[in-house]
Amino acid sequence: MYGGVDPLTKRPIYLRETIAPGPRAQAEAERTLTRLLSQVDEKGHPRTSATVDQLLDKYIDSADIAGVTKSGYESNIRKHIHPMLGSL
Repeated sequence: MYGGVDPLTKRPIYLRETIAPGPRAQAEAERTLTRLLSQVDEKGHPRTSATVDQLLDKYIDSADIAGVTKSGYESNIRKHIHPMLGSL
């Protein structure tokens, strides 16, 4: 289901969910569709598919912080956050 455009990457967002086959698959698919439609209407779906790396880079580029503080942030992000969470 189309969920709009990612504000960071400018790519379309698609919400997907797999329904297991079986005798109740049709009813489950209809419930899932209703739930996804509701999420899109309420903007409850993730608005970006950007990684933590991309979001942090954008934050650092746009943040209004002093040079030394910015250097410290960049160092901490590079040493601690990127290795653990960057690709998420």
